[in-house]
Amino acid sequence: INYKTYFDSFRHTIFEKSVMYSFPGVAGKQDLLRTKRLLTHSDKKILFTYLGGTDGAQHVLGRKRTKRFMIFVDRFLREMKEDYRRKTGNPLQIVLFSDHGFHYDKLTLVTTGEIGRILKPAGYRITTRLEKPNDIVFVKYGLLSAGVGMTRPENAEMVSRLLPKVDGIDLVFWTDGRKIHVLDSKGGEAWFEYRWPHAYRYQTVRGDPLDYLPLLKKGGFGDGEWVSDSSWKRLGWNHDYPDVGYRLYDSFFNLVENRASVMFSLKPNYQFGSFAALAGTQLKFGHKGTHGGIFRDVTHGFVQTDDRRMGLPDSIRYDDFFRIFLPRVTRAYEKQHGKREISVPVEKTNPGKK
Repeated sequence: INYKTYFDSFRHTIFEKSVMYSFPGVAGKQDLLRTKRLLTHSDKKILFTYLGGTDGAQHVLGRKRTKRFMIFVDRFLREMKEDYRRKTGNPLQIVLFSDHGFHYDKLTLVTTGEIGRILKPAGYRITTRLEKPNDIVFVKYGLLSAGVGMTRPENAEMVSRLLPKVDGIDLVFWTDGRKIHVLDSKGGEAWFEYRWPHAYRYQTVRGDPLDYLPLLKKGGFGDGEWVSDSSWKRLGWNHDYPDVGYRLYDSFFNLVENRASVMFSLKPNYQFGSFAALAGTQLKFGHKGTHGGIFRDVTHGFVQTDDRRMGLPDSIRYDDFFRIFLPRVTRAYEKQHGKREISVPVEKTNPGKK
């Protein structure tokens, strides 16, 4: 989904994005004012805008100042609704949604140097380009509670088995065909096997790295038993590691063009990324926390609306939400551009079935 094309207002340039982290409050206010101007001057019935500054506020301002900013957002939107009703005589309905959760903590940085001390004795080299057979590149997306490694397919399993030895790494994942393997830092091992998108199973090898066996037992299922996707969703959405089987498959196979060789999720009080990003936060107010891992704090976002027709359930996946909300945006986009581009990727094949 080329989601950026559906925003009537979005931050595209490096400068526009840098403001969100240098001056989060300013960026957020700018985007609210831009949204209000759009509402005043656009004849569209549906507007899709991006509120910058919330991510930066959490990263560099911290919990209390982010709460104050969100109170300001709430008041601004209330006033905007009142102004709209007064000018048009019609109600203005609002949908707010986030793309991830957040974990506030004083974080320890997991460095590529530390990872290299584990991988180098086994013959692997951390670099920025895949040139030699045993090279591995770790992609750094700012400062997050997860990491992605790219290497040759034949190296993925061995690298994955070494990574749990790095202090701060909680879970490691790699693929083998349509299986996704899971390792934890305590020596636990399991794997998911898929009949996507209908069913998948969780089979333990040693221990229970995701602590999913009690979850399965509660639902009347056993270790290694095929479970429908709807049952997984119902059982796992509020677990310590929510809905991992579904999210891993999407991350490896559906949401990217260049599939990761290895992914890892950190323990809650750790972060992974570049020293440049860390130095940047220190120049501001320091780094107050982060997101990106597979544990609950950083997973659960929110969606809220005053449009009663949407009928939101108590819990909802990111792509389930698209099906509820984006059809309305799609109709507006199609009217403007003469084409429909939004589509939720679903595999037509059933690779887990012979």
